[in-house]
Amino acid sequence: MTSNSSSKYHQHTITIPLHSVTLWHFGTDSLVRYAGEKFEVTWEIAENVLVRAYTKDLKDKETRIRLERQEYPNKTFAKAVEEKLNAHY
Repeated sequence: MTSNSSSKYHQHTITIPLHSVTLWHFGTDSLVRYAGEKFEVTWEIAENVLVRAYTKDLKDKETRIRLERQEYPNKTFAKAVEEKLNAHY
């Protein structure tokens, strides 16, 4: 019986372009329709972080409430994603 020393596994290298992230949004729309007055409220909860709640008109002519977190990382894409994935809230 002979042993094959070559590995079944291959390493892959991923190249991430050197782009910066200046602003990104993380949000969700409500599941139910909203029929009240339009509004927008913004809170600055930390340095470079805003939270917004506002009415959003959808393509189907319905209005929903959207809750959104805006962050201004001002970092390379790779660094911003690494920090986001390792964040402990």
